[in-house]
Amino acid sequence: MLSSMGGRFILGNVSTVILDEIHSVINSKRGTYLITAVDRLTALSGEFQRIALSATVRPLKTVAEFIGGFSVKGDPFDPMYQLRPVSIFQAADKKKYALSAQFPEELAARYDQIRLRKQSVWESIVRDIKKIIEKNRSTLVFVNSRRLCEKITFLINKDELHSVAYTHHGSFPANFAVMLKRS
Repeated sequence: MLSSMGGRFILGNVSTVILDEIHSVINSKRGTYLITAVDRLTALSGEFQRIALSATVRPLKTVAEFIGGFSVKGDPFDPMYQLRPVSIFQAADKKKYALSAQFPEELAARYDQIRLRKQSVWESIVRDIKKIIEKNRSTLVFVNSRRLCEKITFLINKDELHSVAYTHHGSFPANFAVMLKRS
């Protein structure tokens, strides 16, 4: 939008820019492109509030200064650059996590038989996942490929009246999740 005349017209009165999940781009070319676009927007709209959100970004002060960027002072032919003032708001609440790794009981008992017969292990795994779904309001299952994400979602939903599982393909490799919710 910044490169078109119509886009620049629409963006002329921006008062706030929200950068959600900033940790996913901060250390990459995408982060550099993003903050460059935000700085270009400042030239169109003037100064505006920048809000960056993340539950996992570290170090906060460095990221906040990166998001704040520099303001230009003085003569355009001999400019002075100053860090914009930034404020950091950090929640003090601590989250408690209950994580566990499990090997399906049924599969453990029959693993050698399954391996020798070259049978699929997924039905056993999906049965255990469904037991977990029944006990919880929502469940996330992380897998390491798009194909596996789709396969597990299909197997979970196969005998259900309504979809129980939904796929989510993250924007980065090795970031796939089967999102499950019981209504």
